[in-house]
Amino acid sequence: MLNVKLLNKSGYAYHIGLRYDIKNNFKIGYEFNHGSRYWFSFSSNVADPLNKLAARGNVNDFYLIYNLDMNQYFRLGYTRADIDYAGSGMYYWMNGEPNKVDEYYDVYILLMMLDFKETG
Repeated sequence: MLNVKLLNKSGYAYHIGLRYDIKNNFKIGYEFNHGSRYWFSFSSNVADPLNKLAARGNVNDFYLIYNLDMNQYFRLGYTRADIDYAGSGMYYWMNGEPNKVDEYYDVYILLMMLDFKETG
């Protein structure tokens, strides 16, 4: 049986971003988010393995978007996450407190997105 200790602590996070449209089909963007030691994101069970909004630490995300047409685009991106506390995205901790860690990950992505819209 799992013995879970509930904490009466407060957490916070903030997320800011900028995006600039260079032309109709080219965009450049930057996003930053920070999660505190006791931050808990309600998006912890999303299918995204990165889940940057649940991080307990700092995440920097740079990206370029190139629209091929109305229904498809390419996204080239780089994300750097500096994790300060273990258990990002989790609402409980085995020993009652999120442990201090010094972890980071770098993610490079090239994505082609297709949008299938039904017209009526």
